[in-house]
Amino acid sequence: MFKIVSEEISSGNTSYQILGSSKFTVLNSEIAKLRTEINPSLPNPLTTSILKYLDDQTVIALQCTHEATKDIKNLANWGVIVSPKHPGRKRVSGAFEKFKLESAWGISPHLVPVDSLHSPSGIISLAYQINGINLGAGGFAGMEGHALLAGFTSLENNFAEGLILIWTGYREEFSNCNLDSTNSQILEGYALAITKQKSADTNKRTRAGLNISWNKNAKNPAFVAPLSLENLFQIPDNFQTDWTFQIAINVLADFIPASI
Repeated sequence: MFKIVSEEISSGNTSYQILGSSKFTVLNSEIAKLRTEINPSLPNPLTTSILKYLDDQTVIALQCTHEATKDIKNLANWGVIVSPKHPGRKRVSGAFEKFKLESAWGISPHLVPVDSLHSPSGIISLAYQINGINLGAGGFAGMEGHALLAGFTSLENNFAEGLILIWTGYREEFSNCNLDSTNSQILEGYALAITKQKSADTNKRTRAGLNISWNKNAKNPAFVAPLSLENLFQIPDNFQTDWTFQIAINVLADFIPASI
């Protein structure tokens, strides 16, 4: 379960139970096959035209959702928050080159709905018929903590019964100069299905879990890891070890009016 250890964000009594998790790694060359294989397992299969244009990271997010929620019977009142790392970079980078040669006629209008920050969470909510909140959070390396910030806010305010938190990204970023040789690029995804644990169950620790420390509130800074897709992948599948993540949330200042 998650336990918030910051006095400024929570009293320290709120815990989040992990109902499912998944981690997934795939070569870029295998995405096309995965794109079609994942569809039959979706509660609400996507059309061929939608599948064709999905960003690679959205495909990974769908796979992670499938694995993390396979033991959860009803997701209707859940929410989903996805933190993709540089979503759409590969396709949008290529679109710039086409724009130079063919102007706007050379660019597909599908870039906007499928390559935006909120695209993965929107597609997942459609595929899994999720009626709760769906958001894209972060979007850049080093901003993975935004997904947790949005997630905790949603659960604390009862915006959803549970939440699927997903992080996706390329292991190594690519640039415009090597867009034609990306078949060896590795994509990764990590997902957690969590619920706010009832107050009566706060002492029932069924699993070890993740302790979330905000800014300078880490109990033992020497053993605190920054939240990143790379470090999430180091968590054992059975969660038998406590992991504490330090999340730098300087963005809190952006949400607070200057008059306060």
